[in-house]
Amino acid sequence: MTIISSIRKILGIGKLRIILQPRDGLINSKEGEELAELIRTFNFKYKVDVAARPEQIGKGVIPLEIVYIWIIAGSTIFVKKFVETLAEEIAKIAVQWARDRFKKRGRGFPTRIDIYGPNGKVLKSVVLKDATQEAEDHTKSVRKDKIKRKPPLLEE
Repeated sequence: MTIISSIRKILGIGKLRIILQPRDGLINSKEGEELAELIRTFNFKYKVDVAARPEQIGKGVIPLEIVYIWIIAGSTIFVKKFVETLAEEIAKIAVQWARDRFKKRGRGFPTRIDIYGPNGKVLKSVVLKDATQEAEDHTKSVRKDKIKRKPPLLEE
């Protein structure tokens, strides 16, 4: 075991996992897998999975496409800063993915990306309205809701 891997194990970083879950039917599994692959390319050391969409509740149209991303890691205090930094990097990757998706489609609903930490609290939330605008940071407003989201259960 190398020194780096020993430190990662002590800090709880070694078991880090990332899970993506499109919230609605407008983002298909292929697009979800494209985003997962971009994140894997950024850092291939971590397992990145795409979960199935949850069952639809209600029948209303939501003019917003949502992707939930969970960063699952050890919950030591040392991991906190690492996970926050990783969330910022994943947000940049996801915004570029959404921007490219707008360009391919030529249209679409605004896309919101919510990134949750090991404790289920939102670390970062951004909304991209189209291919040309800057992403809007919605982290504070989503945190006000105080919603904790649990990652979907995945088979190993």
